[in-house]
Amino acid sequence: MKLLGTPLSPFVRKVLFVLEENEITYESDPSVSPMSITEKYKEKYHPLGKIPALEDGDFCLADSSVIISYLNDKFLDKNIYPKDIQQKAKAQWFEEYCDTKVMSELTGVIFYQRVVVVKLLKQECDEELVNQAIENSAPPIFDYLNSILKKSKYLVGDEYSTADMALLCQIIALSYAEFNVDSMQWPELAAYIEDLKSIASVQKVLAAEMQVLAELM
Repeated sequence: MKLLGTPLSPFVRKVLFVLEENEITYESDPSVSPMSITEKYKEKYHPLGKIPALEDGDFCLADSSVIISYLNDKFLDKNIYPKDIQQKAKAQWFEEYCDTKVMSELTGVIFYQRVVVVKLLKQECDEELVNQAIENSAPPIFDYLNSILKKSKYLVGDEYSTADMALLCQIIALSYAEFNVDSMQWPELAAYIEDLKSIASVQKVLAAEMQVLAELM
């Protein structure tokens, strides 16, 4: 089984969190990035050229959430999703929230401008756009997440799940763009993030991507 995609992508990182937490054996090809997508890649994996993609023998699949669902069905002995069907549905809901709301309003603006535009495209960052995201988009999102974490250790119940992985993969990207959760304004969310970063499987993923980040920065 091989995962294709640079670990600096939040969506690749999300799948890596799942693979490592569940001790699933895999190979990785981190050389595939949005900047290197070929027509062959689009034909084989994703017509829009998105990452990550997964190879499992002759079978190919794209989209991080679909890949995670496939892994859940393939490895029934693993706890990829919560076993309780209501908690599973809630975890999938939070995954969608992070993949869309958090990505489009925060990561897709702040990380894209400060890292992708500046470091990869060698262009000037639109700091006005970044500041709008920080000042207008981040507070209601972080308020909502902080309110959840006042009542629960994790986003769904008392166990680390795909819901937390989906959020953490976005938060890590934002940190690379020098934007972090203010512990004074959102104490529960900030403490929760630090707890997640102490998980062994998370540390393994982040350590592996440090080399990629160092080359970029």
